[in-house]
Amino acid sequence: MFIKTKHLSLKKKMILVCSTLIIIVSIVIALGSFMNFSNIYSNRSKQYIGDTTRQITNNLENNVNTIEKITFDILKNSVIQQELKKTILTDYEQNLQDKRFEEQLSTYALFDENVVSLSVISTNGSEFTIKKDIYTPVTKMFQWDEIVNAKGSTLWTVSDDELEQICVARAILDLSTMKPLGYINMVCEKEYFSSLIQDIAGTYSNQAYVVDEYGKIMCSNNGDLVGEFLPADVLDKDKERVVLNGIDSYIYYGEEIDNTWSVITIVPVNEIGKEISAFTLFVFALTTVSIIIGVIGIVLLTEKMIKPLQELIVSMKAIEKGDFTVRVAVSADDEIGCLGRQYNHMAGSIETLIEKVYKLELSQKQAEIEFLKMQINPHFLYNTLDTISWMARMENKTDIALMTTALADLLRATIKQESFITVREELKNVKNYLFIQEYRFGQKIKVHYEIAESINDYIIPNFILQPLVENAIIHGLETKLEPGMLIIKCYIFDECLHFQVIDDGIGMSQEEVSQLYYECKNQSSKNCIGIKNVYLRLKNYYGEESTLHIQSRKGKGTTIAFSIRLIYLNEIRKVEQKGEAYGKK
Repeated sequence: MFIKTKHLSLKKKMILVCSTLIIIVSIVIALGSFMNFSNIYSNRSKQYIGDTTRQITNNLENNVNTIEKITFDILKNSVIQQELKKTILTDYEQNLQDKRFEEQLSTYALFDENVVSLSVISTNGSEFTIKKDIYTPVTKMFQWDEIVNAKGSTLWTVSDDELEQICVARAILDLSTMKPLGYINMVCEKEYFSSLIQDIAGTYSNQAYVVDEYGKIMCSNNGDLVGEFLPADVLDKDKERVVLNGIDSYIYYGEEIDNTWSVITIVPVNEIGKEISAFTLFVFALTTVSIIIGVIGIVLLTEKMIKPLQELIVSMKAIEKGDFTVRVAVSADDEIGCLGRQYNHMAGSIETLIEKVYKLELSQKQAEIEFLKMQINPHFLYNTLDTISWMARMENKTDIALMTTALADLLRATIKQESFITVREELKNVKNYLFIQEYRFGQKIKVHYEIAESINDYIIPNFILQPLVENAIIHGLETKLEPGMLIIKCYIFDECLHFQVIDDGIGMSQEEVSQLYYECKNQSSKNCIGIKNVYLRLKNYYGEESTLHIQSRKGKGTTIAFSIRLIYLNEIRKVEQKGEAYGKK
């Protein structure tokens, strides 16, 4: 609901306006600060979590590559290859083989304390193992068929017991025949990978998961979920937000590494919004305090500023009653003090000014009367032309009679009071004008009409087309050395009357066309009076939709076109009133 300020005092208006501005500006600044902070903070938070996810992915990939390298080195180890090819062994040879395997596997198994066991199992079932606890059985999570079908690739999974250990298996192929000789079975503590994501929480309560290509959780900082599968919608990498366990969260996907594992980080939306909410509360409190202080300051300052104006109003009321001796006391050098001094000066000279204005008006009226006296009565002029036409006919001077008659008709049309005439009457004026010009130019100018018969009874502004024809002859065809052609087109299209005046005269450059547009729009200009009159009347009656369109090329000619909507009789008075209002401006 808007407050009506019409009857409010200046003091109240100033307080109202200034207070409103302070409130609006404060709110805009607060909203801008909140939106900017929210956007920057959210982006930086997302960037931080994204960077953390990428760092974990890199560390994870390093650990995976370490194990991949160990299994690959074992696979191509010449001693292990040679020993696995042996089939029938004596007890002595078997003992020697056990020692050779122990020597080779010890080199690889001792690289990290997180390695629980490292085994090589031959195709005949012989098993050679190095493990951290000799009493703990070796965990095996893959069948022989799975390992063989992997064709030398490494298989990864997590154990299905409470230890949640990482199990790795890889076939050992004969490097010469590529036939399987056995496989490697490696078991690592879950901390070997889970330690990489345990400390990811940091500022936010993040949930980090390492999953395989099927969405199975290999390790997580939420240990209860290891071995389970994430929902399918969480694995959709096109998503930026998901609802997991009823919590709206942002989700970040790390790049998939060579063993098809990837890191997924999930951060609840409200975690990022905590600090934004605290900042919002601070901004709201600061804005409220600023508005209160600002309004109080405005009330006090306005009271001080308005007091001299109130004294000025009292003095002005005295002048209103005819007392020009009243003056105000000026005590300041600011704008109000300047206003007081100017008011005192005005009161001293206003009587002289009134006398000067009165005398000036009398002189102006007298000049107008004298000017009207000197004007020739137009009716006397075209009656004289009728007499000349009649005398020419009496003397058989047909050409003179016809030209005089055309000129008289054109004069009558010029002084008509009607603002609107039919298309038929306007075309008659154009033809009368061209008839007179024909005697001047002879065969130099040929005129071609393309007039649709259906347009004759529609209403258009008086003398809207003739000035354009005159402009085409004077500025386009008159100065052309060769004969020229003038084409006048009038037709109906898309519920509008369309008019075109086309000449093949000297034409204009693009700069000259731009200057012509400028002259039409510049009401103070004295140039291009005829075409400017057409431009302004069209714009006033019909708006921008009926503006003049000018196309021209130097040495090729000019086309001036415009269109107006079809006017019916019940609309004429409305348009006339609009034209009269324009004429008073």
